[in-house]
Amino acid sequence: DKFKVASGDMFLGENKEELRAVNEFLNIAGIMANAVGNHECDAPIEMFAEVVKDRNYKLLGANMHPNKNNAMSNILASSFIVEKNGNRYGFIGIAPPDMPKHMKRPEDADAFNISDMENTVKDIQKEVDKIKKQGVNKIILLSHAGLDNEKYIAEHVTDIDIIL
Repeated sequence: DKFKVASGDMFLGENKEELRAVNEFLNIAGIMANAVGNHECDAPIEMFAEVVKDRNYKLLGANMHPNKNNAMSNILASSFIVEKNGNRYGFIGIAPPDMPKHMKRPEDADAFNISDMENTVKDIQKEVDKIKKQGVNKIILLSHAGLDNEKYIAEHVTDIDIIL
């Protein structure tokens, strides 16, 4: 089975029209999901949330726990399930656990409550366990955590089949 997904940093900068163009491209290209990368957080939170409100793809950040009054709280998902050709696939996405170091506006990181690496592993395992209970046996992690962190995740989270 084939899927079109991304692991973050599709959106760069703060130009609203350029961000809208990226959103439209992702929609036209048939991207199913995009993990939140640090550049998805370049623009002010409210602007980014407005730009992606009409997206046809999931925006994933299982290790992001935005405040309830944050514009991102209504558009982020931790995971989703796709059934294709009789197979059930679970997709989980994560943002960089050290996101504030890589953000254009590190002060915005507090609004997302991004888990550190230890808690990111717990967030991922919780999602894996949740979607396995729903009959998923193929689990794909869309990660923007970096290679060393992804190796750590592979060693400490059970039942992930692919890390992108």
